[in-house]
Amino acid sequence: MKMGKEVKKYNLDWLKPCPFCGAKPYISSDVLSIVQTNDGTFARTVWTIDCPKCWVYNKRESRYKLEKDGTMTEVWKGRDEAISAWNRRAET
Repeated sequence: MKMGKEVKKYNLDWLKPCPFCGAKPYISSDVLSIVQTNDGTFARTVWTIDCPKCWVYNKRESRYKLEKDGTMTEVWKGRDEAISAWNRRAET
């Protein structure tokens, strides 16, 4: 089942500025789909951190297992990975 496009952008203080132009980045999430496998039902979400000035971006996927009681358990931590990758800088 394909989900509707629900993109919300957030400007968070703990994201470092763009490494190329210094602009303040945005983080957004986009629910892509609900996937059924032999292991259960999962929701796929893509987290994107992007620079509004020079358009550089970083994407990571999260996957949440949908439990029968209606709760969700995060299986892949894409949001944390996206933030960590964006904030990583070369040692000088």
